[in-house]
Amino acid sequence: MTPVWLKDVVGAFSPLTTEQLQQLGAELATDESAIRSPSNLRRLPGMSTAEVTHLARIVRELCDIHSIATAELQFVIATIIDVRELRPGERDRVDIVCTAPDRMGVPVRTTYATAVEMIRGVRERVLVVGYVFTEGMAALAGELGAVSACGVDVRFIGNRLEEQRATIRRIWPQNAAPPRLFTRDRDSTNEMASLHAKLLICDGRNALVTSANFSRHGLHENIEIGVRFESGSVKRLEEFVMALIGQDEVREIDWQV
Repeated sequence: MTPVWLKDVVGAFSPLTTEQLQQLGAELATDESAIRSPSNLRRLPGMSTAEVTHLARIVRELCDIHSIATAELQFVIATIIDVRELRPGERDRVDIVCTAPDRMGVPVRTTYATAVEMIRGVRERVLVVGYVFTEGMAALAGELGAVSACGVDVRFIGNRLEEQRATIRRIWPQNAAPPRLFTRDRDSTNEMASLHAKLLICDGRNALVTSANFSRHGLHENIEIGVRFESGSVKRLEEFVMALIGQDEVREIDWQV
């Protein structure tokens, strides 16, 4: 019988590179408490202090709740490494995407086509994070409305979204469940401060990070560059966005005005 904790532990370790997993396995072989202490994990190559602290906290909590032995953690690490070696075609995917005038004939995927493909493949949840939302994203809103009508949780997180809510309502399909809306309000101490990120995150696994606004020019006319990731690491990006909600950096607003 599969242990109830296995999925969570695999989820915690999967974002690590194979090199990081190998180093972690070696650390556990000499120090069974290594995974519980951020100070012991800082030797893992390429990991920031924040990433190390997050990993140590998650695994420490799982070990305390489920009484997971060090040998079991080592087995999980070794299994992930073995699976990657046996199935190299399923490693993380990274694609460059862009918005550019048609005359340029750029040989990469477009921002709009990439976003549509991601939305059509979603199963559970979509986070749309942006600075500007205009009627120029009506076709994309139609795609989001279609998955919302099938039960997908769609959330918009935007800068001063109350000022853009009427636009989103106009372009949202009438037969679809409305998305949840979250706004970052004006900062009375710093007028220039804003939520300026432009992200599309699907199911905590698939993300588009782009310079493009959710507008006609951003999706079709400007010169914009972005990167699409399919990786376990996207889960951390999703957690960051959800932390904005959980820590009241953004607040939910009603769909109805």
